[in-house]
Amino acid sequence: MSRLFRQKDRLSLCMIVKNEERRLARCLASVMPWVGEAIVVDTGSTDRTMEIARDFGAHVEHRPWRDHFSWARNESLALATRPWALLVDADDVLAVTDPDGFEAALAQDEIPAFWVEYHDALD
Repeated sequence: MSRLFRQKDRLSLCMIVKNEERRLARCLASVMPWVGEAIVVDTGSTDRTMEIARDFGAHVEHRPWRDHFSWARNESLALATRPWALLVDADDVLAVTDPDGFEAALAQDEIPAFWVEYHDALD
């Protein structure tokens, strides 16, 4: 990113993870320039997942897995403090191709949600 992204303080990254040490750094490296905070809810990792998240500046919380994906996702959202939340998985990579449009979207207060184009690709 070559310019200051002025709206990043309006965006929280919200994730749930478990044993994602192989993928998490790549994901966070792509997302952190665009968000004002990162919330990572760990559901029982036994690897370096939580350490990696903290190394990227994420706020990490542990929640025991209740066999309920929505509950875990809602736990991450409940910790967010910004007006907007970006939900990604550890194997996702954020590629902002229109920074001006992204910034304009985050500046909105009267629109309740946005859909973003998602491309699934294999490494």
